[in-house]
Amino acid sequence: GTFTQAGPLNATVTGLSPNTTWYFRFRADNDNGKSVTTKTEAYELKTAVWRPTDGTATWGSLAWLLNGAGSPVAFEDGWSALFDGQETASPTSVKVEGPVKASIVTVNATRDYLFDGDGSLSAAKLVKKGTGTLTLESSVLGATRDIEIQQGQIKVGDHAKRGALGADGGTVTIKPGAS
Repeated sequence: GTFTQAGPLNATVTGLSPNTTWYFRFRADNDNGKSVTTKTEAYELKTAVWRPTDGTATWGSLAWLLNGAGSPVAFEDGWSALFDGQETASPTSVKVEGPVKASIVTVNATRDYLFDGDGSLSAAKLVKKGTGTLTLESSVLGATRDIEIQQGQIKVGDHAKRGALGADGGTVTIKPGAS
């Protein structure tokens, strides 16, 4: 097929498995059909696992373990985020400050989580597993496109504030037994 683009090209690729290196090849042709530029980029979709150690429950803090191991790091846009209920620190209220752009956010836990704060959380997909409840204050619910509730439930807080489930034409999928 043919794709024509004038100016910068921005693309979003979804559905990639975390902790896998993906390769993308780009080739630009001139009007005569001759290849001008070919470039291959390697990209690893990284998963950050929520592990606050000092009771700090701010998304932007050093509360993450990259791929579930190593020293605590700050979350970087584009990473996948996992809340698995295995953290030893007590807070399950996660403050979102500033814009956060995750590829996939998965809450797979029996404990309850509350995402609130002054920031906004945007993700290509939000997945809820485990019997716990995820409460999303509307003020933090950014452009999260697709939401899949496999187990447990998702509650949306103050409906007077911005945000909607399945924004931008996304889908909300509720599996049997979830709500």
